[in-house]
Amino acid sequence: IWESGCNAFDCARIYGDGECEYILGDWLKSRRINREEVIVVTKGGSAPQSRQWAPDISEETIRSELDTSLKVRRDALNPSTQ
Repeated sequence: IWESGCNAFDCARIYGDGECEYILGDWLKSRRINREEVIVVTKGGSAPQSRQWAPDISEETIRSELDTSLKVRRDALNPSTQ
């Protein structure tokens, strides 16, 4: 995918209970891809266990989900850990 020029990836907690973000993070880190080279999109307000969109769109839930997503990506793309 990367070699063909794709640099945008779509993630969300609803995809595999959030595992997709960890898998993508590990994949990016293993290839030593610089954070400025990649675009990662995420979404919040989902409930993986029920596979329903927006069962809880409270500010607290969305902030928590997006903060977790950002942490996963920061951990994966932090040059000091590569």
